[in-house]
Amino acid sequence: MEPQQLESPQPLVKSFMAIGPTLHYSHRNVQLFWFLTLVVFCGLCLVWSRLTGTSVTDPFTNLFHAEAWGLGHTGTSVISIFEYPWQILILGLCMGTMVACTMLTAQLLSFSYSIPLILAVLLLAGLPGLAVSLVISCVGVASRPLRFRSRIISFALCLAPQVAYWGVFGAVKDTDPVIWGISFAPWLIAWLVALIEAGIVLGVGHLTRYRPSVLFTTMLVLLAGTCSLFEATIGIDELDYQLYVVRNAPDRVIQFQEHSLTGFIDRTMNDPGVRQYLAGFFYPTDPIELRKTLVREIQLELTYDRWPNWVKLPDELDYQQKRLWLIDRYDRFIRPDRPWWMPEQTSNKSPYCRGFVL
Repeated sequence: MEPQQLESPQPLVKSFMAIGPTLHYSHRNVQLFWFLTLVVFCGLCLVWSRLTGTSVTDPFTNLFHAEAWGLGHTGTSVISIFEYPWQILILGLCMGTMVACTMLTAQLLSFSYSIPLILAVLLLAGLPGLAVSLVISCVGVASRPLRFRSRIISFALCLAPQVAYWGVFGAVKDTDPVIWGISFAPWLIAWLVALIEAGIVLGVGHLTRYRPSVLFTTMLVLLAGTCSLFEATIGIDELDYQLYVVRNAPDRVIQFQEHSLTGFIDRTMNDPGVRQYLAGFFYPTDPIELRKTLVREIQLELTYDRWPNWVKLPDELDYQQKRLWLIDRYDRFIRPDRPWWMPEQTSNKSPYCRGFVL
């Protein structure tokens, strides 16, 4: 009889994406602390949007607009880092914590657990560029080729997409070199905060065998510390003043600036619908006389704070609607019981009007 030949064992094929050490614990326990971490992370994204005055209307469309990727305006739009230097540290803490928490979730659990955090960055924080860079970093830090023995080295290498994002989109545009250089300060702080937070979580996790509660506890402490630092150095009242009063000063609003109505009247006279409407009310047919009549009627109607019925009003001349909106902003600031999220409301107060150059 011929001896039986033993079949050689097939080599075990490892998947490209690996699972982290935290998933070795009870699945229910892991999901509980992951959910708590997600709640705290969403709170951090809301804090970011409140500090920067971000309004997310269509975040998925913003993915394809270069202006939505920019970060330079976040340091000057509401609380300016050049007037309040503490804002540099606060923005850096928020940004660095968002980056570190998302990447550590992918590293210690798996890439799928980091997807809701990336969506929170896109939907709540309004940062499409950061969300795209986090997708690349989380795939890298969760992939088997970049899972080195030293997790902090893997984390530091996978921070490269964020560093590139801050370097390309983080500066204030069209300004002098000094201001241009200072505008990178929050993102330098964010890079340091992300590395320090990763070092703390991975260091403590190494001693505690990467328990699921380590990341949640660190996130909660950093969020509470960031909010406390902001309240102690700047304050929510100053934020609301900059957001609802200074930002909405009438001299900054296009509707309350001087406008020439020459082009507007030309477009009105050439509009077929308006010409048909005016013909029914026996307006002059001669262009010169018609123009004089329209100018006089506009002047007369504006003395009563209204426009003639035949006017198709463009946005830059609709001062009545903008006035109500501005008064509503001022009402929000002077309310003694205003909530931090400032829900929408309407207001009807006495109007005022700026003139137009005819």
